[in-house]
Amino acid sequence: MNARMHGLQGFPLAIDGVLYYSSPYNQLYALDGATGRPIRVYKQKLNEEELVARQTHSPYNRDIAAGYGSIHMGTLDGELVAVDMKTGELKWETRLIDSEKLTVGFVGAPLPVKDKVIIGSQGGEWPYRGPIFGVDARSGEAVWHFFTVGGNEGNGEARETWGNESSRTSGGGGWTTGTYDPQTNTAWWGTANPAPLYDRAGENWMAQGPRPGINLYTTSVILLDPDTGKLEGHHQQLPHDAWDFDSAAGEFIFLERDGRKYVVHANKGGFVFVYDRNAKLQNTWREVDNIDFVKDIDPRTGELIGRRDMSAGKHQNLCPAISGGYSWNSGSYSPRTGLFYRVGFEWCMDLEIVKTEPITELVAQLNIGADFTMKGPGNEKPHGHIRARDPITGKVA
Repeated sequence: MNARMHGLQGFPLAIDGVLYYSSPYNQLYALDGATGRPIRVYKQKLNEEELVARQTHSPYNRDIAAGYGSIHMGTLDGELVAVDMKTGELKWETRLIDSEKLTVGFVGAPLPVKDKVIIGSQGGEWPYRGPIFGVDARSGEAVWHFFTVGGNEGNGEARETWGNESSRTSGGGGWTTGTYDPQTNTAWWGTANPAPLYDRAGENWMAQGPRPGINLYTTSVILLDPDTGKLEGHHQQLPHDAWDFDSAAGEFIFLERDGRKYVVHANKGGFVFVYDRNAKLQNTWREVDNIDFVKDIDPRTGELIGRRDMSAGKHQNLCPAISGGYSWNSGSYSPRTGLFYRVGFEWCMDLEIVKTEPITELVAQLNIGADFTMKGPGNEKPHGHIRARDPITGKVA
């Protein structure tokens, strides 16, 4: 298969002397951890020509999860599978998304929580509503879902943040992995951007354009009850995200300092948000040097100061570029040093925002709303850096 042509984008799992990892096209490997000797391989059956080849994020898988005697993996064509850790045999597979129609699936790792496996779908620039799913870990039965665009049925408050009924086809998703807090019995998840990515409404985005309003619960941190999928709390990091700087890219780091408990989460726009255990904002700080989509974010209230909302036409030097000041690559926290280590990216882009025909049905069609050219900041080339910072204050060590 074409998997030989692509690299690995996930971390392996080491369990009882066996190393498990996934490769492109949803192939799952088990190796002897001491010698590297292959033990077995599981190959997921995919519709490569008609489905996977059309996906913008294919063919990668960015992590797997272990639990209940299984390795769990989300597939490119919208399934969640459980593979027996000892035999490599398929225990169950559950289709969660009609990927033949929508051309979206799963790229991030599932999260085993209690008797469930939770997984977030792609969405973002696709006309979808980006559900996060809860699945029974032993039977594979889908138990609940939560729509990151507009919330579930009956959530009128969230639906009202999408003008012109735009919530029906407006992106969302939670394409990387969240985490679980047993103290509050909540699953924390970062959600993706709305669609179209680039909104031509400019400063009138609350009343005009393809998706008027703040667009809950996209580009947010949400807290879900893992048993029911009920929303227990949220913080929208970028209300009406007009730049594709979603909140799905960042990991969650739980730590304690001076008797207080914090949760640290990076945003694709290059900012880091610090919360308490109920998702109440405690601080924000910036990692990336070249940022001009906002002048700043208020560290206590989260208010976006000096938003750069662009109308239709050509624009120069939007920083960071669409790929983000942070991306899906995880950072790391050391309890020994008390520092947070992460790769930041310095790049910008020129773009032309265009008026597109409204997408009113769930179809396999990208909904970006702009053409763009990547470039470096100023006279520099695009580059990255690693910094060690205090995770609460952002001070560089």
